[in-house]
Amino acid sequence: MTMVAMFGWGVRHGLLAQAPTDRVDPPRVEFTPRQVISADLFGDVVAAVDRLAPPHVAAAFRLSLATGVRQGEVAGLQWGDWDAKRSVLTVARSILESRKVREGGKSGRIRHVILGDATAAWLTGWRATLDDLADELGLPPLGAGDPIVTWVTHRGTVAWRGHLRPGLLGDWWRANRAQVADEVGDPAIAEVKWHGLRHSAVTALIEAGVSPTDVGAVIGHSAVATTLGYWRDGGAAARRVADASPLG
Repeated sequence: MTMVAMFGWGVRHGLLAQAPTDRVDPPRVEFTPRQVISADLFGDVVAAVDRLAPPHVAAAFRLSLATGVRQGEVAGLQWGDWDAKRSVLTVARSILESRKVREGGKSGRIRHVILGDATAAWLTGWRATLDDLADELGLPPLGAGDPIVTWVTHRGTVAWRGHLRPGLLGDWWRANRAQVADEVGDPAIAEVKWHGLRHSAVTALIEAGVSPTDVGAVIGHSAVATTLGYWRDGGAAARRVADASPLG
């Protein structure tokens, strides 16, 4: 009798619960909720980062939380990607840690994000700040190929001719998120990673009633299951369904 047959005989006679040679599904791993910033705290958190962070980090933070762009994608944004008349920001590339450029971002697909009025107005002001500094230092004005997220300093040449290393953003946030949490008064923020800004944007949009399909299309997910995997609402969706039911 072969070993496989022996295992089968053991199962049939109740000696084994399952044959070790049978193909089984891998054990289900318990989901660990991702830490996100609550939508009602977005403004307070951005204000705290504005006070504490260097301008290039604060700019990247605001854009990431408002649009859900990835860390490398926010570093890759250029002024030619911004259509101020239509308030459309094109996500066309991602910057790797080696500073190499990956066209199309992580997903390899160019996508377009319409900015809200407040974020669009801020972006216009950010451009004006950089243009004023260029004029003050006797440098050429910003061009279409210059990065949106760049250093701002009066101590030397503005380093806007090359994209910054994305890890610089995460490094600052990791070292200072506990202080931001203290300023805002929400200890949970100290557990949010930089990529959690993307999760926060997804959660806020879906909780506001935006279709997960629409959210996924804007932030660059190829499947709605991926979008839903980013989002855990603690039962809010089920509560909305219950409240909408004619039976109550």
